[in-house]
Amino acid sequence: ISGLSTYVRRIGDSGRVYLRVLMTEKVTLKFMTTSYPNTENSKILRKRDRCKATLFDANGAPEAFWEVFSAVLLNVIGFISYTFIISNVDLILAAVVAVSTVVYFLLLRPLNEWWYKNYNEKSEYMGRFYWADDAARDNTLAKDVRMFSMQGWLRSIIAKAMGDLSAYEKRGLKNDRKMWTIDLVYEFIRLGFSYGYLLWLTVKNGLSAAEFVLYLGAI
Repeated sequence: ISGLSTYVRRIGDSGRVYLRVLMTEKVTLKFMTTSYPNTENSKILRKRDRCKATLFDANGAPEAFWEVFSAVLLNVIGFISYTFIISNVDLILAAVVAVSTVVYFLLLRPLNEWWYKNYNEKSEYMGRFYWADDAARDNTLAKDVRMFSMQGWLRSIIAKAMGDLSAYEKRGLKNDRKMWTIDLVYEFIRLGFSYGYLLWLTVKNGLSAAEFVLYLGAI
């Protein structure tokens, strides 16, 4: 078992490296085949540089993709196995667990994607903030800033960026609170119904203690 575990772990490491190399090749190929104006577009160049920095980061996107999809695959296998175990007890219980899990996933999916889908919005606010901050620190611009009284203008840009970023974070926290609420309600309903139904089956059909613990753990 130890040898098999080591083998699987080594194979997993090779998969991580291959995924990172594959993604790097795709980013490079995309930039090499894009239209010429894009090669001088500062916004696209920043995205390319951010992609490269992420791909070369040991804790970057490739590692996250690998971990997430590995967890998804493991959870799917576990879900199928547990549903099969529960179906041996009662099809109604198995159907409730399966349907509630699917509904839970569909409800949480758009909420889980909120931070990712709105990441560019945060990048815009942070970009404005750092631009104004760098301009205020730039010695070459110090004369112009003082000559044209641009201090207030720079402060207003920083304040506006920080205000927008604060509003963005508040919306994100509001989104997270919805997720926590759905998760709490889901666990309460699913576990409450499952425990109650198992107790009813135990009283009615006389499940043994071992069977009760097994099915309770599967749920």
